[in-house]
Parts: sequence; structure tokens; C-alpha cells
Amino acid sequence: MAKGYLSSNFMNSMHQLQSTQHHWRSRFDDQLNITYKDWLLKKTLDEFIKATKVEDFLGGIGGILGDQLKNVEMTKEPIKATMKGNA
Repeated sequence: MAKGYLSSNFMNSMHQLQSTQHHWRSRFDDQLNITYKDWLLKKTLDEFIKATKVEDFLGGIGGILGDQLKNVEMTKEPIKATMKGNA
């Protein structure tokens, strides 16, 4: 009787584990949850750093764009003063 029960027990257990989800690891899920997420986070961080460098380079107090705008403002100040004096 025990031999009859145990002979199909292993196969039934394997079939049950195979038919229900999340008992066996999936290589695709592992790649998705570990490799892809790490890659996506690294790429997002790289793009953020690039954007920060561009913003620091072009804008802001010491940036090229900020310096050029300041030069334009300084050039226009005498013109504005002359226009106010003539008006």
C-alpha cells in the first residue's frame, strides 16, 4: 500500500510544482528583475549626470550662456539709459 502511494507521489509533486507559478525560477524574470533594472538605473543616472553637466556648462552663474547674457545686459545698459534720457 505504501509502495503504491509513494510511487506516484514524486511525479504528482513535480507536476503540481510545474503547474503552479513561482515555484521554479524563471531565467527571463531573473534577467528582467536584476540585469535590466540595474542597466536601466545606470543609464538613467548617466543621462541625469549629462544633463547636469550641460546645465552647469551652459547656464548658471559661471556658465557660457549665463556669461553671454550678462554681457548682452551690460551692453544694453547704456542704450537703455540713452533711450530713457531721450524720452
